[in-house]
Amino acid sequence: MHVEAKLAQLGLELPPPGPPAGNYIGAVRVGNLLFVSGHGPRRADGSYLQGKVGRELTTEQGLRSGKAGDA
Repeated sequence: MHVEAKLAQLGLELPPPGPPAGNYIGAVRVGNLLFVSGHGPRRADGSYLQGKVGRELTTEQGLRSGKAGDA
């Protein structure tokens, strides 16, 4: 199954990527690990979700922050 089909099946829609904030490499693969940079939990409007789970965010909000456009 293609990624796009799986996302549609789950009812998820990815927001468009934000504009580059500088000249950087978004990901580096080292062996079987992938290190990513500049990818944070964004809302559908492009703003970032901020806060610490248990302090500013509930557990539910933290779980939902990993889903595209949801928080």
